[in-house]
Amino acid sequence: MPESTMNVYVVGTSRTIGYYAGLRLLHKGATVTFLLHKPHVFDGDAAMQQYINDGKARIVKGDALSREDVARGWTAAAQDGPVDVLLCTVSITPNCLCTGSLLAVLSTLPRDQPGALPRIVVTTNMGTYTHPGLYGYSMDFACSHLYRFWDKMGAEFLLLRAQGRLEERNMGMADVLKRDWAATEGLCEEGALPELVNVRTPAVTDAEAPGARRGYTYTVHIGDAIRADSDAVRMGDVGHFIAERLLGGEWESCKGKTVSILDVPRVADLCAFLNSI
Repeated sequence: MPESTMNVYVVGTSRTIGYYAGLRLLHKGATVTFLLHKPHVFDGDAAMQQYINDGKARIVKGDALSREDVARGWTAAAQDGPVDVLLCTVSITPNCLCTGSLLAVLSTLPRDQPGALPRIVVTTNMGTYTHPGLYGYSMDFACSHLYRFWDKMGAEFLLLRAQGRLEERNMGMADVLKRDWAATEGLCEEGALPELVNVRTPAVTDAEAPGARRGYTYTVHIGDAIRADSDAVRMGDVGHFIAERLLGGEWESCKGKTVSILDVPRVADLCAFLNSI
């Protein structure tokens, strides 16, 4: 599919990874529909306003936790043809956002659109498997981190289920979901999305000038082995990977897998740690 005709739906965009990936895809000629809780976030963004005025960027006001709002976003994105790509890049607040938004997305897939389902890319956090120790912090701070950890764990369970990659060791992850999650109307069946890609990142920063000065020197690891809570990677770098590489020439090598993104300066430290255990 030529990139200039790509039709993209982005859930979770307000200056997150989805913003950087979406802007790059717009630069490449794609049409991008953004589901935004606060549409005014783009009011002072000259680059985004250009695409909004040209009709290439569409804004749908809605809540990623609302199944009805996410469904309206699908409808808006499909007004000129089938949706080719879904990016789900929600942030970490409120505490239930990751699992709630994923349930909304996975239960509103456009099953009636002609051709194949969209390529689906979801971003999660490496801390799901290695959350930091919380001793010495205030109770409010510790509880906040634990809630976010559980939220990410629930999201990982839903992704593995959709990919058809659940194993016995993963089944306990479902305990953090609401009791009636499996009864969610329209929820896709287990294994229905075998090509879904989980892009896992450490902590992210919105520092400006992501990789232009550094030549985009982040590192990509395909698989579940890399775990690095203490690393931080720029959201712009992750957006670059998704727009320029994953949805470009690297989809076949990544589809159906977890892809970990690391910032290069910490790779040597991480390798040394892995070799020591």
